[in-house]
Amino acid sequence: MEAGHTGKSPLNKNSFVERSSSGWGPVRVPLSPPNIMSIKAYKYRMYANTGTTEKLQWVLDRCRELYNAALTERRDAYEMHVKRHPGYYDEETRKRLTRELPIDYYGQKRDLVEIKDLRPEYQGIASHVLQDVLLRLKRAFDGFFRRVQHGEQPGLPTHSRQSPL
Repeated sequence: MEAGHTGKSPLNKNSFVERSSSGWGPVRVPLSPPNIMSIKAYKYRMYANTGTTEKLQWVLDRCRELYNAALTERRDAYEMHVKRHPGYYDEETRKRLTRELPIDYYGQKRDLVEIKDLRPEYQGIASHVLQDVLLRLKRAFDGFFRRVQHGEQPGLPTHSRQSPL
């Protein structure tokens, strides 16, 4: 292990290049930053038959229904819990009420079990696909609140419209 190295980064003797500097001898220079990981992405073209295309469209429609229902649930919760509160116009109270919202990503994610019991068509869709829909909605709201906080034009997340595949 290198002198002064804490063991937190995956550096070894092959992670450095020896360079000579003017008069001081060799200097060890890292090849790349120690905690940077390269990520590769692959894109595949799918040539699906009619049955597969119809099934994918059906799954996409169920995901759209879930997104719109979760969005409506969050908007209604904000309307009832924050906007109709008597202290809405006090900025401190409004911020506190917004942090205390009863509907969040993890609550909606927990409700997926109940939704799959009530709506049998969702049982044919993998849970991670439905959780990803809710994660996308969470990211949309996180972006909305970030823009509000920075004084930018916020733009609430909107309902997903039907579009052909």
